[in-house]
Amino acid sequence: MPDQQTRPLPVLRWTTRPSATVVYCLPYAGGVGRIFQPWASSAPPGIEIRSFVLPGRQERLGEPMYTTASALADDVAAAVLDDSQGRPFAFFGHSMGALIAFETARALRRRGGPQPVVLNVSGREAPQAKDKRPPISHLPDGEFASVMVDYGGMPMDVLNNQDLLDMVLPALRADFALCERYEYTEEPPLDCPLLVFSGADDPMVEAEGVRGWSEQTTKRSLVQTCAGDHFFLWQHQATILDTISRVVAARVR
Repeated sequence: MPDQQTRPLPVLRWTTRPSATVVYCLPYAGGVGRIFQPWASSAPPGIEIRSFVLPGRQERLGEPMYTTASALADDVAAAVLDDSQGRPFAFFGHSMGALIAFETARALRRRGGPQPVVLNVSGREAPQAKDKRPPISHLPDGEFASVMVDYGGMPMDVLNNQDLLDMVLPALRADFALCERYEYTEEPPLDCPLLVFSGADDPMVEAEGVRGWSEQTTKRSLVQTCAGDHFFLWQHQATILDTISRVVAARVR
């Protein structure tokens, strides 16, 4: 059954840079768009950071969450077409967000819409790679939360606070189920460059799967490995933003 969403995806904007390229950021499983707010104030002048308010969390708590990557990508594509108003744009997605960014670029192409000037993916193997990890979205709350701690995505103080767990687990579980349900379908490679960011000690990502992203573009694919685990992006915020900005500047003249 297709997802039934009650309203379009609201876009989060923190700065106004009319001449900049918009970088639409998509979070990891259970994440909220507001995690990218610090990026907005520290981004180089050539890019403007925006994100989305996803259902099932924060001010949209209680709204039905997406169950398929394709439905979420279709709605992100519609929001980007409405919001970008003809301006050049790029995507950045981490973990689940990388998958959604990739599928959004393909959804835009199917609509005959514009392509991102660069697709930035982080903390995830290429979509055609087979996931070797067993499904976890069905696990009881305690076991599921413990796996999240092992992945580095949940502080111990959240694990030990039942009220916080009750608030964050539904979105986390739904997002993991969405990723576990995902089935890659063959389409022609995208016609935009790919920047791939990876953590050197990420337990969720293997090097071969990261290299596989090169098959998804007719343009250049660049892998940048950073020190750190699955959530390396917060340690390397400045480096990631600078790299994105330089690639965008070379594409938008």
